[in-house]
Amino acid sequence: METDEVTVSTVCKALEDRAFNLLQTGTTLSRWGKSARSCPRQGTLALEIKRLFIQYPVFGYRRIWALLQRKGYPYNRKTVYRG
Repeated sequence: METDEVTVSTVCKALEDRAFNLLQTGTTLSRWGKSARSCPRQGTLALEIKRLFIQYPVFGYRRIWALLQRKGYPYNRKTVYRG
């Protein structure tokens, strides 16, 4: 019975160490997701999408994208879909 407890505690310790190491390397992982979202233009795009969605609540992302294209926003449909 004692060997099972030692094994479980050893596994728990190893998992804690692994989690601690992942937290320390978090800067490289967090840099991965910030490139597109930290752009100042993304903020204005999100505000414009919200404004258009309030003005035209029945429009989908494709029609919102078309309105943005007419206004001169050079964004892809996928970007508007995610926004």
